Amino acid sequence: MDVKEFIRKCDICIRNKKYVLKAIIFRTENLMYPFYRVGIDTVGPIVGSSNGFKYILVCTDYYSRYTITRPVKNKSAKTVANFLIDDVITKHGPPRVIQSDRGLEFLNEVVSEVCCILSIRRSVTAGYNPKCNGLVERSNGLICIRITKMIRNNLMNWEQYVPLATYAYNISPMKRLKFSPFEILFNRTPVLINSDTMSNLVKIKSEGFIDYKMRRDEHKNEMDAVVSDARNKELNREDQIKASNDEFGVNDLVLVKIPKVHQRKLMETWDGPCNVVRVCGKGGYEVADLEGKTRIVNRKDLQRAEQYFDKDEWLSHEEGKVLGEPTLVANLCLCHCDTSETSVSENNIKRKLFK
Repeated sequence: MDVKEFIRKCDICIRNKKYVLKAIIFRTENLMYPFYRVGIDTVGPIVGSSNGFKYILVCTDYYSRYTITRPVKNKSAKTVANFLIDDVITKHGPPRVIQSDRGLEFLNEVVSEVCCILSIRRSVTAGYNPKCNGLVERSNGLICIRITKMIRNNLMNWEQYVPLATYAYNISPMKRLKFSPFEILFNRTPVLINSDTMSNLVKIKSEGFIDYKMRRDEHKNEMDAVVSDARNKELNREDQIKASNDEFGVNDLVLVKIPKVHQRKLMETWDGPCNVVRVCGKGGYEVADLEGKTRIVNRKDLQRAEQYFDKDEWLSHEEGKVLGEPTLVANLCLCHCDTSETSVSENNIKRKLFK
Protein backbone atom coordinates (compact mmCIF):
# COMPACT_ATOMS: atom_id res chain seq x y z
CA MET A 1 0.00 0.00 0.00
CA ASP A 2 1.54 3.35 -1.02
CA VAL A 3 0.71 7.05 -0.80
CA LYS A 4 -1.10 7.13 -4.15
CA GLU A 5 -3.34 4.22 -3.18
CA PHE A 6 -4.22 5.80 0.16
CA ILE A 7 -5.06 9.19 -1.35
CA ARG A 8 -7.06 7.55 -4.15
CA LYS A 9 -9.33 6.01 -1.53
CA CYS A 10 -9.28 8.92 0.91
CA ASP A 11 -12.81 10.00 1.92
CA ILE A 12 -11.93 13.71 2.07
CA CYS A 13 -10.20 13.66 -1.33
CA ILE A 14 -13.05 11.82 -3.03
CA ARG A 15 -15.65 14.27 -1.75
CA ASN A 16 -13.75 17.32 -3.00
CA LYS A 17 -11.97 16.26 -6.17
CA LYS A 18 -13.08 17.34 -9.62
CA TYR A 19 -14.67 14.26 -11.13
CA VAL A 20 -15.36 14.59 -14.87
CA LEU A 21 -17.26 11.90 -16.73
CA LYS A 22 -17.70 12.06 -20.48
CA ALA A 23 -21.40 12.36 -21.15
CA ILE A 24 -23.07 9.11 -22.13
CA ILE A 25 -25.15 9.50 -25.28
CA PHE A 26 -28.30 7.43 -25.59
CA ARG A 27 -30.07 6.92 -28.86
CA THR A 28 -33.54 8.36 -28.97
CA GLU A 29 -36.38 6.48 -30.57
CA ASN A 30 -36.80 6.81 -34.31
CA LEU A 31 -38.89 9.90 -35.12
CA MET A 32 -41.53 8.90 -37.66
CA TYR A 33 -42.83 12.37 -38.56
CA PRO A 34 -42.82 16.01 -37.39
CA PHE A 35 -44.21 16.61 -33.91
CA TYR A 36 -43.83 12.95 -32.99
CA ARG A 37 -41.70 14.04 -30.03
CA VAL A 38 -41.61 17.59 -28.62
CA GLY A 39 -39.80 19.26 -25.75
CA ILE A 40 -41.30 22.06 -23.66
CA ASP A 41 -39.65 24.55 -21.35
CA THR A 42 -40.04 28.02 -19.84
CA VAL A 43 -37.78 31.07 -20.10
CA GLY A 44 -37.83 33.60 -17.29
CA PRO A 45 -38.73 35.39 -15.22
CA ILE A 46 -38.06 38.36 -17.51
CA VAL A 47 -38.70 41.72 -15.85
CA GLY A 48 -39.53 45.06 -17.42
CA SER A 49 -42.68 44.43 -19.45
CA SER A 50 -45.24 47.19 -19.00
CA ASN A 51 -48.01 44.67 -19.75
CA GLY A 52 -47.04 42.24 -17.00
CA PHE A 53 -45.48 39.48 -19.12
CA LYS A 54 -42.78 37.56 -17.26
CA TYR A 55 -42.20 34.23 -19.04
CA ILE A 56 -41.90 32.65 -22.48
CA LEU A 57 -43.31 29.16 -23.04
CA VAL A 58 -41.28 27.24 -25.62
CA CYS A 59 -42.10 24.03 -27.51
CA THR A 60 -39.58 22.50 -29.96
CA ASP A 61 -40.21 19.66 -32.41
CA TYR A 62 -37.39 17.08 -32.29
CA TYR A 63 -37.87 16.07 -35.94
CA SER A 64 -37.69 19.46 -37.67
CA ARG A 65 -36.39 21.67 -34.80
CA TYR A 66 -39.42 23.90 -35.47
CA THR A 67 -40.12 26.03 -32.39
CA ILE A 68 -43.37 27.50 -31.04
CA THR A 69 -43.37 30.24 -28.40
CA ARG A 70 -45.85 32.29 -26.40
CA PRO A 71 -45.18 35.13 -23.92
CA VAL A 72 -47.21 34.66 -20.73
CA LYS A 73 -47.75 36.48 -17.44
CA ASN A 74 -47.39 33.35 -15.30
CA LYS A 75 -46.42 29.70 -15.66
CA SER A 76 -49.34 28.10 -13.88
CA ALA A 77 -50.64 24.66 -14.80
CA LYS A 78 -53.62 26.17 -16.62
CA THR A 79 -51.39 28.49 -18.67
CA VAL A 80 -49.14 25.62 -19.77
CA ALA A 81 -52.13 23.41 -20.63
CA ASN A 82 -53.71 26.19 -22.73
CA PHE A 83 -50.41 26.68 -24.55
CA LEU A 84 -50.17 22.99 -25.41
CA ILE A 85 -53.78 22.78 -26.58
CA ASP A 86 -54.05 26.10 -28.48
CA ASP A 87 -50.58 26.39 -30.03
CA VAL A 88 -49.36 22.81 -30.38
CA ILE A 89 -52.05 20.13 -30.33
CA THR A 90 -54.82 21.89 -32.28
CA LYS A 91 -52.38 23.13 -34.95
CA HIS A 92 -49.98 20.22 -35.39
CA GLY A 93 -51.80 17.31 -33.78
CA PRO A 94 -51.07 15.63 -30.44
CA PRO A 95 -47.46 14.44 -30.17
CA ARG A 96 -46.62 10.92 -29.08
CA VAL A 97 -44.07 12.08 -26.50
CA ILE A 98 -43.69 15.32 -24.51
CA GLN A 99 -40.34 15.84 -22.79
CA SER A 100 -39.89 18.38 -19.99
CA ASP A 101 -37.94 19.06 -16.84
CA ARG A 102 -39.29 18.55 -13.34
CA GLY A 103 -40.84 22.01 -12.99
CA LEU A 104 -44.18 22.12 -11.20
CA GLU A 105 -45.70 23.91 -14.18
CA PHE A 106 -45.27 20.64 -16.14
CA LEU A 107 -45.70 18.00 -13.42
CA ASN A 108 -49.26 18.68 -12.30
CA GLU A 109 -52.73 17.17 -12.58
CA VAL A 110 -53.94 19.53 -15.33
CA VAL A 111 -51.13 18.78 -17.80
CA SER A 112 -51.19 15.10 -16.84
CA GLU A 113 -54.92 14.92 -17.58
CA VAL A 114 -54.39 16.49 -21.03
CA CYS A 115 -51.69 13.92 -21.78
CA CYS A 116 -53.85 11.07 -20.48
CA ILE A 117 -56.87 12.05 -22.61
CA LEU A 118 -54.76 12.30 -25.78
CA SER A 119 -52.57 9.24 -24.98
CA ILE A 120 -49.41 11.33 -24.86
CA ARG A 121 -46.44 9.74 -23.10
CA ARG A 122 -44.51 11.90 -20.65
CA SER A 123 -40.70 11.93 -20.52
CA VAL A 124 -39.14 13.75 -17.57
CA THR A 125 -35.46 14.68 -17.22
CA ALA A 126 -33.32 14.13 -14.15
CA GLY A 127 -33.24 16.92 -11.59
CA TYR A 128 -30.73 19.78 -12.01
CA ASN A 129 -29.71 18.47 -15.42
CA PRO A 130 -31.03 20.74 -18.19
CA LYS A 131 -28.77 19.04 -20.75
CA CYS A 132 -31.27 16.17 -20.85
CA ASN A 133 -33.63 18.59 -22.60
CA GLY A 134 -30.81 20.18 -24.55
CA LEU A 135 -32.65 20.78 -27.83
CA VAL A 136 -35.19 23.08 -26.19
CA GLU A 137 -32.51 24.77 -24.09
CA ARG A 138 -30.58 25.53 -27.28
CA SER A 139 -33.69 27.01 -28.91
CA ASN A 140 -34.30 29.13 -25.81
CA GLY A 141 -30.83 30.63 -25.99
CA LEU A 142 -30.97 31.46 -29.70
CA ILE A 143 -34.43 33.04 -29.47
CA CYS A 144 -33.41 35.13 -26.45
CA ILE A 145 -30.36 36.39 -28.35
CA ARG A 146 -32.58 37.50 -31.23
CA ILE A 147 -35.00 39.25 -28.89
CA THR A 148 -32.11 41.06 -27.20
CA LYS A 149 -30.85 42.33 -30.56
CA MET A 150 -34.31 43.57 -31.52
CA ILE A 151 -35.32 45.40 -28.34
CA ARG A 152 -31.92 47.10 -27.79
CA ASN A 153 -32.25 47.28 -23.99
CA ASN A 154 -35.87 48.50 -24.19
CA LEU A 155 -37.69 45.96 -22.03
CA MET A 156 -41.00 47.82 -21.89
CA ASN A 157 -42.58 45.73 -24.66
CA TRP A 158 -40.23 42.79 -25.16
CA GLU A 159 -43.18 40.38 -25.56
CA GLN A 160 -44.06 41.99 -28.91
CA TYR A 161 -40.76 40.80 -30.39
CA VAL A 162 -41.18 37.15 -29.39
CA PRO A 163 -43.10 36.10 -32.58
CA LEU A 164 -40.59 37.88 -34.84
CA ALA A 165 -37.61 36.35 -33.05
CA THR A 166 -39.21 32.89 -33.23
CA TYR A 167 -39.90 33.27 -36.94
CA ALA A 168 -36.32 34.40 -37.53
CA TYR A 169 -35.09 31.27 -35.74
CA ASN A 170 -37.42 28.94 -37.67
CA ILE A 171 -36.35 30.25 -41.10
CA SER A 172 -32.61 30.14 -40.33
CA PRO A 173 -30.81 27.16 -41.95
CA MET A 174 -29.19 24.75 -39.51
CA LYS A 175 -25.56 23.87 -40.00
CA ARG A 176 -26.02 20.12 -39.67
CA LEU A 177 -29.27 19.72 -41.64
CA LYS A 178 -28.49 22.43 -44.24
CA PHE A 179 -32.16 23.48 -44.18
CA SER A 180 -34.26 25.60 -41.87
CA PRO A 181 -36.89 24.12 -39.49
CA PHE A 182 -39.54 25.90 -41.58
CA GLU A 183 -38.43 24.11 -44.77
CA ILE A 184 -38.31 20.70 -43.11
CA LEU A 185 -41.77 21.09 -41.60
CA PHE A 186 -43.65 22.76 -44.47
CA ASN A 187 -41.58 21.48 -47.41
CA ARG A 188 -41.19 24.91 -48.95
CA THR A 189 -38.88 27.85 -48.83
CA PRO A 190 -39.95 30.41 -46.21
CA VAL A 191 -41.03 33.85 -47.35
CA LEU A 192 -39.10 36.65 -45.73
CA ILE A 193 -41.16 39.34 -44.09
CA ASN A 194 -39.70 42.10 -46.24
CA SER A 195 -40.02 40.20 -49.56
CA ASP A 196 -42.82 40.20 -52.10
CA THR A 197 -45.15 37.56 -50.68
CA MET A 198 -47.39 37.55 -53.74
CA SER A 199 -44.73 36.35 -56.15
CA ASN A 200 -44.76 32.78 -54.83
CA LEU A 201 -48.57 32.64 -54.90
CA VAL A 202 -48.65 33.77 -58.54
CA LYS A 203 -45.97 31.24 -59.41
CA ILE A 204 -47.89 28.38 -57.76
CA LYS A 205 -51.11 29.38 -59.53
CA SER A 206 -49.47 29.60 -62.99
CA GLU A 207 -47.79 26.21 -62.65
CA GLY A 208 -51.04 24.49 -61.85
CA PHE A 209 -51.95 22.37 -58.89
CA ILE A 210 -50.63 19.07 -60.29
CA ASP A 211 -47.19 20.46 -61.12
CA TYR A 212 -47.00 22.15 -57.75
CA LYS A 213 -47.95 18.92 -55.95
CA MET A 214 -45.27 16.98 -57.85
CA ARG A 215 -42.63 19.53 -56.91
CA ARG A 216 -43.83 19.48 -53.32
CA ASP A 217 -43.56 15.66 -53.15
CA GLU A 218 -40.05 15.79 -54.60
CA HIS A 219 -39.07 18.40 -52.07
CA LYS A 220 -40.53 16.31 -49.24
CA ASN A 221 -38.49 13.30 -50.33
CA GLU A 222 -35.41 15.48 -50.32
CA MET A 223 -36.21 16.71 -46.81
CA ASP A 224 -36.75 13.14 -45.58
CA ALA A 225 -33.38 12.14 -47.04
CA VAL A 226 -31.66 15.08 -45.34
CA VAL A 227 -33.20 14.26 -41.95
CA SER A 228 -32.35 10.57 -42.34
CA ASP A 229 -28.76 11.36 -43.32
CA ALA A 230 -28.36 13.69 -40.34
CA ARG A 231 -29.70 11.02 -38.00
CA ASN A 232 -27.30 8.42 -39.40
CA LYS A 233 -24.40 10.81 -38.80
CA GLU A 234 -25.56 11.29 -35.21
CA LEU A 235 -25.75 7.53 -34.70
CA ASN A 236 -22.24 7.10 -36.12
CA ARG A 237 -21.01 9.84 -33.81
CA GLU A 238 -22.64 8.10 -30.85
CA ASP A 239 -20.88 4.85 -31.76
CA GLN A 240 -17.51 6.62 -31.86
CA ILE A 241 -17.87 8.14 -28.40
CA LYS A 242 -16.48 5.80 -25.80
CA ALA A 243 -18.74 6.24 -22.81
CA SER A 244 -17.77 5.01 -19.41
CA ASN A 245 -18.32 1.28 -18.82
CA ASP A 246 -18.49 1.77 -15.05
CA GLU A 247 -22.24 1.37 -14.71
CA PHE A 248 -24.02 0.79 -11.43
CA GLY A 249 -26.37 -1.93 -10.28
CA VAL A 250 -28.91 -2.24 -7.51
CA ASN A 251 -27.36 -1.98 -4.01
CA ASP A 252 -24.17 -0.35 -5.32
CA LEU A 253 -22.86 2.46 -3.11
CA VAL A 254 -22.29 5.80 -4.84
CA LEU A 255 -21.54 9.45 -4.13
CA VAL A 256 -23.89 12.11 -5.53
CA LYS A 257 -22.63 15.43 -6.88
CA ILE A 258 -24.12 18.40 -5.04
CA PRO A 259 -25.87 20.76 -7.54
CA LYS A 260 -24.07 24.06 -8.08
CA VAL A 261 -27.10 25.99 -6.84
CA HIS A 262 -26.63 24.30 -3.46
CA GLN A 263 -22.82 24.51 -3.35
CA ARG A 264 -20.96 27.07 -1.33
CA LYS A 265 -17.34 28.08 -1.35
CA LEU A 266 -14.98 25.67 0.43
CA MET A 267 -17.70 23.04 0.88
CA GLU A 268 -17.59 19.42 -0.24
CA THR A 269 -18.86 18.85 -3.77
CA TRP A 270 -19.97 15.24 -3.29
CA ASP A 271 -22.56 13.89 -0.86
CA GLY A 272 -23.24 10.38 0.29
CA PRO A 273 -22.85 7.55 0.35
CA CYS A 274 -26.15 6.62 -1.27
CA ASN A 275 -27.52 3.23 -2.23
CA VAL A 276 -28.73 2.49 -5.77
CA VAL A 277 -32.28 1.16 -5.43
CA ARG A 278 -33.35 1.14 -9.09
CA VAL A 279 -31.79 1.45 -12.55
CA CYS A 280 -34.13 3.72 -14.51
CA GLY A 281 -32.41 3.36 -17.88
CA LYS A 282 -30.86 5.92 -20.25
CA GLY A 283 -28.40 7.07 -17.59
CA GLY A 284 -30.89 7.53 -14.77
CA TYR A 285 -30.51 5.94 -11.33
CA GLU A 286 -32.81 6.10 -8.32
CA VAL A 287 -30.69 6.40 -5.19
CA ALA A 288 -31.51 6.48 -1.48
CA ASP A 289 -29.53 8.40 1.14
CA LEU A 290 -28.77 7.31 4.70
CA GLU A 291 -32.20 8.51 5.84
CA GLY A 292 -34.02 6.52 3.15
CA LYS A 293 -35.01 9.49 0.97
CA THR A 294 -34.94 8.63 -2.74
CA ARG A 295 -34.32 10.71 -5.86
CA ILE A 296 -33.43 10.14 -9.51
CA VAL A 297 -29.92 11.21 -10.52
CA ASN A 298 -28.17 11.27 -13.90
CA ARG A 299 -25.11 9.04 -14.37
CA LYS A 300 -22.77 11.98 -14.86
CA ASP A 301 -23.57 13.18 -11.33
CA LEU A 302 -22.57 9.88 -9.71
CA GLN A 303 -19.30 8.22 -8.84
CA ARG A 304 -18.65 4.92 -7.17
CA ALA A 305 -18.03 5.08 -3.42
CA GLU A 306 -14.59 3.64 -2.74
CA GLN A 307 -13.94 1.26 0.14
CA TYR A 308 -12.62 3.79 2.65
CA PHE A 309 -9.74 2.96 4.97
CA ASP A 310 -10.19 2.76 8.71
CA LYS A 311 -7.56 5.34 9.63
CA ASP A 312 -6.54 4.12 13.11
CA GLU A 313 -6.27 0.47 12.13
CA TRP A 314 -4.33 1.26 8.97
CA LEU A 315 -1.89 3.61 10.71
CA SER A 316 -1.20 1.11 13.47
CA HIS A 317 -0.53 -1.50 10.81
CA GLU A 318 1.90 0.81 8.99
CA GLU A 319 3.67 1.77 12.22
CA GLY A 320 4.19 -1.86 13.14
CA LYS A 321 6.10 -2.52 9.95
CA VAL A 322 9.21 -0.70 11.26
CA LEU A 323 9.23 -1.60 14.96
CA GLY A 324 6.70 0.98 15.93
CA GLU A 325 8.29 3.81 13.93
CA PRO A 326 5.77 5.51 11.59
CA THR A 327 6.53 5.12 7.91
CA LEU A 328 6.48 7.92 5.36
CA VAL A 329 2.97 6.91 4.33
CA ALA A 330 1.79 6.98 7.93
CA ASN A 331 3.27 10.43 8.50
CA LEU A 332 1.59 11.75 5.36
CA CYS A 333 -1.72 10.31 6.48
CA LEU A 334 -1.38 11.89 9.92
CA CYS A 335 -0.88 15.26 8.24
CA HIS A 336 -3.63 14.66 5.71
CA CYS A 337 -6.40 13.47 8.06
CA ASP A 338 -7.97 15.05 11.11
CA THR A 339 -7.05 12.83 14.08
CA SER A 340 -9.37 14.61 16.51
CA GLU A 341 -12.06 12.23 17.73
CA THR A 342 -14.33 15.15 18.56
CA SER A 343 -14.48 16.16 14.90
CA VAL A 344 -16.00 12.84 13.83
CA SER A 345 -19.79 13.16 13.76
CA GLU A 346 -22.28 10.31 13.68
CA ASN A 347 -22.89 10.85 9.95
CA ASN A 348 -19.14 10.75 9.25
CA ILE A 349 -18.92 7.45 11.11
CA LYS A 350 -21.72 6.06 8.95
CA ARG A 351 -19.84 7.17 5.85
CA LYS A 352 -16.90 4.91 6.71
CA LEU A 353 -18.81 2.16 5.02
CA PHE A 354 -16.74 -0.93 5.59
CA LYS A 355 -13.26 -1.88 6.51
